[in-house]
Amino acid sequence: MDWARAKNIFIVLFFLLNIFLSIILIYTLDSDSISKDTIDDARQALAERGVAITCEIPHFNGSIGTLTYDDTSFNREIIVRNLTGSKQNGESILSTLDIKDESKELIFPDEYSFAFRDSNPEGLSAGLKTAEGVLSFVSNVLRGTGIPVTDYHLDIIEEKEGQKTYIFKQKYKNFWIHENYIVVELGDKGVTYIELRYRKIDSIINGKKVMPVYQVLIRHYDR
Repeated sequence: MDWARAKNIFIVLFFLLNIFLSIILIYTLDSDSISKDTIDDARQALAERGVAITCEIPHFNGSIGTLTYDDTSFNREIIVRNLTGSKQNGESILSTLDIKDESKELIFPDEYSFAFRDSNPEGLSAGLKTAEGVLSFVSNVLRGTGIPVTDYHLDIIEEKEGQKTYIFKQKYKNFWIHENYIVVELGDKGVTYIELRYRKIDSIINGKKVMPVYQVLIRHYDR
């Protein structure tokens, strides 16, 4: 027997076996996702019932747990200083919910959110022409506040009357956290409005199996 040739054959077979096992592993890990064909069939079934779905139907098919929160709030003093330039001390800031400084106004609706408006921004820089640039701008403004801006991802861009609005939402362990968001409005002169909500997530507990969205839709319209 040609052992050199046999050795090469074994190497090739071993390589192919690894590829096969990798494919099986990928499909196993992706078992929490509904197939595209199933979603397409559900969309067609709904259309036959006179229901037109114009948005994406989630592919998720797994367990969803309950969010638990760490009630630590962000550093309000740094937010005030970075956004308005105000030098108020910590005690006066904690007791003030509405801060005005010339063209700027900063409101704290609660301990987890704020809204900032500037009627006379400094200017529209080149870095604000993309969603990544806008998020980077917000990250720089909120540096030192304890808010993980990089955990936020673009959700939607809206344009109306020369104003462009970017909406970002937080992702935690591949889950969208819709209550934690950043809204940035851009005008001709620059950033005119920033609204943010961030409540720190501690963990996700007690996962429970949920019915896939397409099944909920079909059951609801199966009349």
